[in-house]
Amino acid sequence: LEIRSDMPVLAGSRTYSVDASGSFGQYLDGIAEADALADGDTALLAQLAQNVDYRTNIGVLNTGTQQATVTIDLLDAEGAQLATVDRDLAPGAREQLHEPFVRFAGLSDLSAAYAAVSVTSGSGVLCYASVVDNHSNDPTTIPMTR
Repeated sequence: LEIRSDMPVLAGSRTYSVDASGSFGQYLDGIAEADALADGDTALLAQLAQNVDYRTNIGVLNTGTQQATVTIDLLDAEGAQLATVDRDLAPGAREQLHEPFVRFAGLSDLSAAYAAVSVTSGSGVLCYASVVDNHSNDPTTIPMTR
C-alpha cells in the first residue's frame, strides 16, 4: 500500500485471517520513502528460524521508479553464509521468498539465523521477514534494520 501526502502522515497496516477461534495476523509499520534502501545499502533481518516449530518468509519490495536488484545473504547465528539469492524487481514489484532457508540452503533445523539484504542497483527498496509459528500459524513481523 502506497500513501502519498503533502503533510505528515502516520501509517501502518495489519494483514489478518479469521477462523472459528478468532483472527490472527501481523502488523507492518509504515516506512517513509527516505528510509528505503538504495544502491549500496544493506539491511539486516534478525531472529529468523526454520525448524519444526517455526518457518521464515522474506519479502522484498521495490517502491522506486526504476528496476532494482537485491542480493539476499542467508546466514546462521555465527554469521556463516548458508546461501545467496539474487532478485531483480521491476518498479512497484514485490516478491516473498517462502522458506528460503529450506529452498536455497537446504536447511530445516535452524533455531537462530538472519539475513542481509543488499541493494546492488536501484532505490526505494524495502524488506521484511515473517517468522511463523508452525503450530498456530501466528506470524511475527521482523522489520529491516540498518
